[in-house]
Amino acid sequence: MRNTTSEAELDAALSMQALDELSAAYARGLDRADEELLASLFHPDSTVVSGIINGSGSEFARQMPVFLRQNLERCWHSVANSWFQVAGDSAVGEVYVLATMTAGGNDVMTGGRYIDSYHRREGVWKFSSRTFVMDWTTSQPANPRNDAAYAAFIRGCFGREDPVYRLLK
Repeated sequence: MRNTTSEAELDAALSMQALDELSAAYARGLDRADEELLASLFHPDSTVVSGIINGSGSEFARQMPVFLRQNLERCWHSVANSWFQVAGDSAVGEVYVLATMTAGGNDVMTGGRYIDSYHRREGVWKFSSRTFVMDWTTSQPANPRNDAAYAAFIRGCFGREDPVYRLLK
């Protein structure tokens, strides 16, 4: 039985953690329609295929928050299973996601995966490419709960008015 961890093994484990955190930040960037956060996650030469916005990472970061604000009442992404293969400063991954949104009077839930490539530059992992693969979707009429029982809850929203940004000041 081995009692030591090599530097390469430790680097791979820390890299996988960083990639997992990158995916979580991406979900928050979408859910808050935060252009600045989204832009910080992509390398300048990156590409995105989301189905809605397909192009460079910078185009995606600029255009997706506009799309979200104009077309959705709310959205929520939950990152699930993830698999990463790290080789030095390059990596590939598959990240499962559940996304729920309200649009046009319907609640929509989508399950899918992100197929990613990543590179670490100057010690920071970012997306080199991100492709969304939709595996399933379902929709039903929205049933917003705005009665007195739910009025006391703090609600999330797009933008810097969301409660999470109070922590980041």
